[in-house]
Amino acid sequence: MDFATICTLLPETGADRILETAIACARRFDSHLDVTSTAAPPVVTTDFGTGYGAGGAMLADTIEETRARLRETDAMARKRLAREDIGWTSQALLAGGGGLAQTVKEICRFADLAVLARPSRDDFETESLFDAILFGTALPILLCDEPDLPEFERITIAWDNSDQALAAARAALPLLRQAKAVTIVMVDPAVGDESRFAPGEDLATLLSRHDIDSDIALLPRMKMRISDVMKQHVQADLLVMGAYGHSKLREQILGGVTRDLIRTSGMSLFLAH
Repeated sequence: MDFATICTLLPETGADRILETAIACARRFDSHLDVTSTAAPPVVTTDFGTGYGAGGAMLADTIEETRARLRETDAMARKRLAREDIGWTSQALLAGGGGLAQTVKEICRFADLAVLARPSRDDFETESLFDAILFGTALPILLCDEPDLPEFERITIAWDNSDQALAAARAALPLLRQAKAVTIVMVDPAVGDESRFAPGEDLATLLSRHDIDSDIALLPRMKMRISDVMKQHVQADLLVMGAYGHSKLREQILGGVTRDLIRTSGMSLFLAH
């Protein structure tokens, strides 16, 4: 039992798909699955001419509508989970803004793996909760767009010798042990005399001591963005990578390798920070 507890968050959109992915993952690793259906009531704005009473009534109606949808998602999850022979819990969480993110962090921090919906710049809720898990817990995150979990027979590790990349590789060991082919990919690695290892050899040595064979591929950048090099050359069922090598603010301003691969690669990703 490598991932004893898996957690997942069910957003208002696409909850059934991410639930199927989380269930498939829990089945594969004989894990307990903690499911949290989430919703944040939208902010209701009124102009002052409508009066406090009208605005208050509108806000109450909006919150009740959101709460009703949340109950439906939780009921769907419970009905689906009842058909599975795995341990599970399901709960519904309604909170606004930072309160939702903080509560989610407290709920998920004792799990071993988070299976989440792929965040989108057009969906503030999924992106904010993804960031809350990534930065607020020590959990690795699996992003997979397929309800039926792939076998992950071919796994690529994006390696830049950073602490984040090493954390991701260590966290992914249960998946790497089951893979048929593991490739360590480096884009324009620095080569110097200060290291006793050739590029990628240090990680390959670590993996070999866990009985995991791996190959090393060195890719030229050729004035391309690193994320574009990865998308062009990586042919794998899963990409393991460290998340946010730079500060979060810099990632948001410059785009960043992490965010670009999350949003545009279409690959299944295993991330750790």
